[in-house]
Amino acid sequence: MASISSRVHSPYWQLCWTDSQGRQLKRSTKIPIKPSKNDSRSESELRSLALSQAVEVEKLARGGSPSELQLRKLVNEISTKLEGKTIHFKTCREWLDSWTQSKKASTSESTFEKYRSTIKEFREYLGKRLDQSLETISPSDIFGFQKQLIESGRSASTVNQLMSKIVNASFSEAQKLGYIPLNPCHTVKPIRDKSRNEKEAFTSEQLESLVISAGDSDWAGVIICGGTNGFRLQDVANLEWGMIDRKKKLIKLESRKTGYRHISPIHPDFWNWLEGRTQGVGKAPVFPKLYGRNGAGKSGLSMEFKRLMDRAGVKGELLKKRVGIGRSVSSLSFHSLRHTAISMMANNGVAEELRMKLVGHTTKKTHADYSHHEIETMRQAVESISLFGGGRK
Repeated sequence: MASISSRVHSPYWQLCWTDSQGRQLKRSTKIPIKPSKNDSRSESELRSLALSQAVEVEKLARGGSPSELQLRKLVNEISTKLEGKTIHFKTCREWLDSWTQSKKASTSESTFEKYRSTIKEFREYLGKRLDQSLETISPSDIFGFQKQLIESGRSASTVNQLMSKIVNASFSEAQKLGYIPLNPCHTVKPIRDKSRNEKEAFTSEQLESLVISAGDSDWAGVIICGGTNGFRLQDVANLEWGMIDRKKKLIKLESRKTGYRHISPIHPDFWNWLEGRTQGVGKAPVFPKLYGRNGAGKSGLSMEFKRLMDRAGVKGELLKKRVGIGRSVSSLSFHSLRHTAISMMANNGVAEELRMKLVGHTTKKTHADYSHHEIETMRQAVESISLFGGGRK
């Protein structure tokens, strides 16, 4: 026999019934347990209304298990009679697809791909439940997906990022729009990162070896630029001549990862490298062999830099072995050039707030807040770096 019950933290009555296979099922009636301020109905009237849904479900159940479509139709009929409005339901498939597509215009291509692939993996995890109502997803489902991500070999930080920035964000938005009463991700806690992630800075000797191994290739310029300005790999590799102010000797670019707008003086070592290249204009790439390429994957820029490190005899400490589809983590990578720039400026007495402005750190946790500085002061900070010990001619 169908009945109603309340659910912890849910403002709506829950419809309960037994299907033809003997399974106990529940479904939100979308009828509030307590009336809102503008609702003239009493609690008993709302309860009676929810019970009327139970009676209708009981009738449907006599002919077999009520389908999702029948239940939606029933809830909508009652809602229309009472309030003159239709309740909009979303299946997991409908919501996840529409939410993913909504991110395409507001994120970079690489970020959107991360959203798309993570949601695709979550959809595959749900399997046949993908066409059920979105509100049927429970914390246990989220726990299960989190466990699957961990077992795939991903690091704790990667799993936490995917769960927080993508899975939780999608359900949080669904809750705000009224498609679900509760976010099932709220009870799922981040996992502890027990692995070591101690990135190192390159030594002057290591940097010299890297540039020598790079020879006359684009990588030599990328290494010098990354080590003197602290830019991320994708930002350096996609540098265009239009971003270089030759008159003022400045680099002006927007970080692909954070959107931070850098205005950074060009270090003499990188300026000398630029002078030896064919000058371009506008969107012409400074590093044509690296421009527009993916950073990840076996043929990506990160792996190509790792192979360059191997040729140069530069090797970091293995912090994490590869497991499943995860990746190994070394204490030295291209990102270590960012550490190098910051460390060298710190050792040369450059103020923390100025260092943060130069590399684009804006949060206290990452580094510190920064204040306004004139270009000449920033230039002195950049020129304080000596990648190759006594300098490079």
